[in-house]
Amino acid sequence: MNLWKSHSLMFLFGFGIGAGLMFLLDPERGRHRRAVLREKTVGTLEEIENKAAETASGVVKRARGLAVEARRAL
Repeated sequence: MNLWKSHSLMFLFGFGIGAGLMFLLDPERGRHRRAVLREKTVGTLEEIENKAAETASGVVKRARGLAVEARRAL
């Protein structure tokens, strides 16, 4: 990557960070936006946790089933 592209990407990255901070730190609506973002983040994390638990449970059940089948085959 040449130097011009690197500086352009750095500028765009900095611009995006600045716009995001402006959006979240807005004195009029920033508090509401942060609350909505917090609620969505917590909800998403809970959903990920639930899906991970479901997946782990499924893996354990499949492993037990394979162990039972292996014992029967002996």
